[in-house]
Amino acid sequence: MLNLKAICFSAMIILGGAYQHAHATEPTTDQKIETLMKGIDFDQQRHRLLDQIFNALKATNLEIPQSFMDRATSIMMENYEDVFSNQDQAIIEIYKSVYSEAEIDAMYDFYSTPVGRQILDKNSAIAKEITEYSLPKSVEFIQKSMSKIQTDPEIQEIIREARQKKQ
Repeated sequence: MLNLKAICFSAMIILGGAYQHAHATEPTTDQKIETLMKGIDFDQQRHRLLDQIFNALKATNLEIPQSFMDRATSIMMENYEDVFSNQDQAIIEIYKSVYSEAEIDAMYDFYSTPVGRQILDKNSAIAKEITEYSLPKSVEFIQKSMSKIQTDPEIQEIIREARQKKQ
């Protein structure tokens, strides 16, 4: 009789565990996308954006005091948080507009595997290296463009005409 009770009890535990596993709360689509977004380093992107802005300012060859740069940085950081405060939700909506629910499920399933998690972790490193490559190119582009704009005869004429109209 004891063996029958033990067998029944064991069966209840096993079946109960299987039931719980089968009825475990599946993450919502938004939660799955949030997991996929973990490979995106938004702080790093913010710093890259600010670096690009400041490098563009420096490329103008204007003498900009450090106190200006410090204050501008402070203002931009405040505005960044304000402007991009709903960024996560916007990105979730972008994912949902580009990918079907089945595709999001498949990506989530893949990125939940050990290999998938490694790939997510490496995506941030790749984005950083791409930025490190492209940022100097962007600065070079801005410097070359600003230099030519500042010395272009047609631009100079447009500026002269605009100043004369003001007076």
